[in-house]
Amino acid sequence: MSSLAADLAKLAGADALREGAAARDYLHDSTEMQGLAGHADAIVAPPDVEALQAVVAWCYERGIAMVPRGGGTGFAGGAVPEGGVVVSLERLDRVRSLEPEYWRAHLEAGVTTGRLHRLARESGLYFPPDPGASEQSQIGGNIACNAGGPHSFKYGVTRDWVTGLEAVIADGELVQFGGAVRKDVAGYDLRSLLCGSEGTLGFVTAAWLRLIPAPEAAIPLVASYGSAAAGVAALRRVYGHGLRAAVLEYLDAGAVAASAAAFPGGLPPETGFLVLTEADGTAAEAAALAAGLAEALAEGAIQLST
Repeated sequence: MSSLAADLAKLAGADALREGAAARDYLHDSTEMQGLAGHADAIVAPPDVEALQAVVAWCYERGIAMVPRGGGTGFAGGAVPEGGVVVSLERLDRVRSLEPEYWRAHLEAGVTTGRLHRLARESGLYFPPDPGASEQSQIGGNIACNAGGPHSFKYGVTRDWVTGLEAVIADGELVQFGGAVRKDVAGYDLRSLLCGSEGTLGFVTAAWLRLIPAPEAAIPLVASYGSAAAGVAALRRVYGHGLRAAVLEYLDAGAVAASAAAFPGGLPPETGFLVLTEADGTAAEAAALAAGLAEALAEGAIQLST
């Protein structure tokens, strides 16, 4: 064990260190498929906020670089270290409160996106942001990257659902911006500043998140086109008709080729562009919107399916 690791063990406990073969998982994010990986002088996963504060203060006093890490699902290389200490928030995974009657949850940074989705749905509620790898991505990382996902077309990105943040800043101080509030317009909007800051302004340790009633129905539609021009024209029609789809995504020819096997029954061989969309709301609203989307997408489509 290095002297640095030994000092971190005193601050956060020996079981907080990630060494040997286990350390490799902390040296890359999802850009690993492009060959991007780094190196770290030590890796630590503090068991609670107090231990995190101690680690951050200790590193700050000594000028040791720190790399915050969530689930490691990002595609921007933000969690890839170039030396210093990787600080994983995976063990800060408590649900501090879930208040269905107020449509809100208070969660620590290490709670996974999928767990939050399930907790919300069990109470008849909905947390719309849905970045990829929901069983691995963590709320703290979603906030740090201001993650979105397919449903951001209608519902916005993570920042739009955060009403308050708790964070540890460079000298180890624990700060809070916003909270369990419906309105917070006084002073600087530091809550929004931290969302998307990629860990450069502090370690997000917990968040108050806004929930909404779950839609009664969600109807997906997929339309295939022979060219990008035909597909983009369909996207313009959806915009132009004012259709508020829950999802509006597209796949170009390269993405179609890479993912064609994932579609049940396959795709028409001449497919060069795909539009993926979804209508949600009450059963009647979703059905009416789906009909409107189908009409807008049908022109020029090789195939349209739900």
